[in-house]
Amino acid sequence: MPDWCIDYLNTHTGSSVDIQQAMQSLTLSTRSLAGESFQDGNTALFVARVRAPIEKELGCNMAHPLRPRGAGVDFLCITVVACTLCGSRHSRNHYLARPILDHCFYMRNYAKKCIPRAYNWDNHHIIKKLIAYPATDLPYCRILHAVFRDRGYTLVYAYKDGATTGRFLCFDGLLWQELPRNVVAREVEAICGTVLDSLIKYVKPRLGCEDKEEIEMINKQKAQLKRGRTYISRNSNTNSIVDMYRTQYGDNDIEGKLDTNPDLLVACNGVIDLRAGECRSGEPEDYMAKKLDTYYNGLESSTKDIDEFMLDIFDQNTDLIEYVQRLLGYGITGHTSEQCWLILTGSGGNGKSLLVGLLEKLLEKWYVTAPYDIFFKSNRRAQAGGPSPHLGTMRGARIC
Repeated sequence: MPDWCIDYLNTHTGSSVDIQQAMQSLTLSTRSLAGESFQDGNTALFVARVRAPIEKELGCNMAHPLRPRGAGVDFLCITVVACTLCGSRHSRNHYLARPILDHCFYMRNYAKKCIPRAYNWDNHHIIKKLIAYPATDLPYCRILHAVFRDRGYTLVYAYKDGATTGRFLCFDGLLWQELPRNVVAREVEAICGTVLDSLIKYVKPRLGCEDKEEIEMINKQKAQLKRGRTYISRNSNTNSIVDMYRTQYGDNDIEGKLDTNPDLLVACNGVIDLRAGECRSGEPEDYMAKKLDTYYNGLESSTKDIDEFMLDIFDQNTDLIEYVQRLLGYGITGHTSEQCWLILTGSGGNGKSLLVGLLEKLLEKWYVTAPYDIFFKSNRRAQAGGPSPHLGTMRGARIC
């Protein structure tokens, strides 16, 4: 057993365990340890304490049972995953790992409770529908959605302002990004093709099976799966599946929610909560679609260079520097309650343009150059209630 496991046990179980004595007892034992009682109280104590703390630390389940090996205890860490297709929770280890993970239809013996009889897909509604209707679009939409979700992604079709057109948006674990339609079509063929190829390969009668009904059922299922494989190989059909996905997983509201949280910014290494100065993982509910091309190192990171720069351009005026820093810090949020207009004045070459350039470089899409019509009246006559395209360019800007 690794030393860190021993240290962790002795630290978190409340009292020390005689590891060597426990190991010796386990090594001498030839029986499976799980589910059995032992006369050796120290060994029983060790076995009782070893499982839960290590499972908690590793975030997994220890394989059942524990077995002695050499001078220690051998165990296999098994990840427990939720089956997308039937809702049950199954174990997955290296033997069951496939190109698309966590789908119990990849191996026939993935879970006995999931498949009570060979290839009875009653609990797997997606595959059941696929086998029944291999030349229809809906099952492939369901598979695409399930696989994206299991990869940690969310794929939706975002309609623009109630219109019939829009774009595909995919949450990649950090922010929402546009996914071109042709990429979605390729994903349909690749993902659904892999699923079908795996099913065609692994769906076969059990070894030694002589049940004619079962063999006939399997052959019919394979024929349907092959028909489905032919169906999705045609470009016209994959495009039709993409159109079906739009109707099944369309979102009329998401466009209006993007980048509207005034207290968040996305960096390369996570989402920055501007209220606390902390960096965390992204959530779909953040609805962030813009990312800074930089890493956030936390509030404790060194600011020596920028401090010297500010002292230089503001002539060592610490009160002014503190005000400007607070003003710029407020500016990178999306709040607009403070109505301030910052004007940088002074002789040439004193750092005004450099400061503005730094902000533009850092904020990128969040920095917008205000159009002329914002500040000066145009000679064109504006109609009441008419469009104001110059204001549209300012949407979502933090600093302009």
